[in-house]
Amino acid sequence: MYAMNTTREVIASLGIAATLVGGVGAAAGAATSTAPPSTAPSTATTSSSSPGGGPDHRGARAAFVCAHRDEIEDLATRRTQLLKDRMALLEQAAAAATEHPVAAKRIGERMTKAGEMQERIATRTDRLRTWIGEHC
Repeated sequence: MYAMNTTREVIASLGIAATLVGGVGAAAGAATSTAPPSTAPSTATTSSSSPGGGPDHRGARAAFVCAHRDEIEDLATRRTQLLKDRMALLEQAAAAATEHPVAAKRIGERMTKAGEMQERIATRTDRLRTWIGEHC
């Protein structure tokens, strides 16, 4: 039960970090626009309560990510370790299920999903580290 709660907390934290990085990445792309200011279309709103953390919150997102980068990287490291542990357990289960083809197939599918998750987390973590290196 403890591992499940920890996994959920880590997933939620990584989701928040990915959302923050996505918003900050969009802000960086908008800031490096090559169009002159007079001809660039204005998409910014004047409302301070724009839904979804629009242009008004990009600076706050960047400040948050920079201030909490150690915590975010720690969460990513913990999530990666949890997935490595899960893969080890699945490999043991696959070795034990050699005589049961249905179970072996299901375990193989779970191993594939866990591998895909590892790749996604590695990609997100790399993107975050690159962004932090450029902006913090």
